[in-house]
Amino acid sequence: SQSNTHNNDGNLWYRTEYELGSLPSPFVHDREDTCAQCTDESHSSTYVRWGHRDCPSGATKLYTGYAAGDYYKHGGSGFNTLCLHPQPSWFGGYDDGNQNGALLYGTEYEQTYGGDGTPHMVKGTSYT
Repeated sequence: SQSNTHNNDGNLWYRTEYELGSLPSPFVHDREDTCAQCTDESHSSTYVRWGHRDCPSGATKLYTGYAAGDYYKHGGSGFNTLCLHPQPSWFGGYDDGNQNGALLYGTEYEQTYGGDGTPHMVKGTSYT
């Protein structure tokens, strides 16, 4: 059967948008996210090196970004943590309206302690 242009309120596909708080500027609240994952002929794969701002010997850094994912109490929205580029680009015709589709939040540390009782990571610190 052929598709139609009628609104049947079936499975609705919303774009992903940013929720601010732990994401810094230039991210804009409720702005729709864009993305591109690219490689060239000389690279067969990419990976994220969590907890580091540089790459090991022999690897090339593409960018240092911000960790983001779904809200810890939300179901759905995204399972994997993403590494967002620090200077996002916006596509033409973006919408800053609050659709509350898939929502991206900046990742924060929960406070953890070492064996000597001193904090390794401070609660509420954004993860870059």
